[in-house]
Amino acid sequence: MDEGEPSQLYKTLLLEQFQNPSQAVEVLIAYYQMSGEEAWLVSKRYHAVQATKGVNGHSRKQLIKSHRGNRKSTEGNKRPYMLASLRRGN
Repeated sequence: MDEGEPSQLYKTLLLEQFQNPSQAVEVLIAYYQMSGEEAWLVSKRYHAVQATKGVNGHSRKQLIKSHRGNRKSTEGNKRPYMLASLRRGN
């Protein structure tokens, strides 16, 4: 048995067969005659990798320079009214 075979089957069961993780683990146990502990380890590894990938291959970090298009342009890039200046009475 190859190291990647159970994880590939697990991924196929989740994505193409629309099974939940506990159902997919049951199939791994039956098909590869592995222990429940080993099958759950395959599941944990798969979900750990998916968590680090993020959505569509991007992590949850902000993309470089993506904030620049969202700024409102004001004179001198300053806000016209700052809350602190309003509280002081200036």
